Amino acid sequence: MSSSTDELVLHPSVTKSFFKGLIAIAVFSLFLEVNPANLGNYFIFLAISIALVFCYMGAKWSARYVVGSGGVTIHVLLRAEKNIAFSEIEGVTISQGILAKRFHCGSLYFQLSARRKGSYISLIGTTAETLRDVKNPNEIYQRIASAMNPMFGT
Repeated sequence: MSSSTDELVLHPSVTKSFFKGLIAIAVFSLFLEVNPANLGNYFIFLAISIALVFCYMGAKWSARYVVGSGGVTIHVLLRAEKNIAFSEIEGVTISQGILAKRFHCGSLYFQLSARRKGSYISLIGTTAETLRDVKNPNEIYQRIASAMNPMFGT
C-alpha cells in the first residue's frame, strides 16, 4: 500500500492466494499414488502446479485500486478501467473470511446507485463493485466513508 498526498494506491494481497494454492496442491497430492517409480512425474506435477499458483498471484497483484479525493478507480487485468465517484456509492461493506483475517486483508464491496452499472448484481438487485483482498480493509473503509460523508471522518 502506497499513497501520495490525496490518493491511495492499493494492490490485492497475494499471500493468502499463495497459501490457498499450497493447501489445494497438498490436498490433491493426498489422492495421488506417489512411489519411487513415478516420483519424477510427481515433481513435474508440483512444479507445474506451483508455477500456475504464481501466475495466478501475478495476475491478481496486477490489479490496482486508487482511492482519490473524488472517488475510486479500479484497474483490473484484461478489463476496462472503472472510475466510481463517491456520489455513486450508496453503501460500503467489508468481507473477511478466516484466512483473510489471518493475513490482515479483506474485500470491500460498493453498492452503487441505480444510475451506475457495476460488475456484480447485489442481493437487493442493485449493482456493485469490489476491491478484492486489500490490506487493512477497515482503514480503507474509514477513508472511503469519510470521503463520502466528511462529517463521518471527524
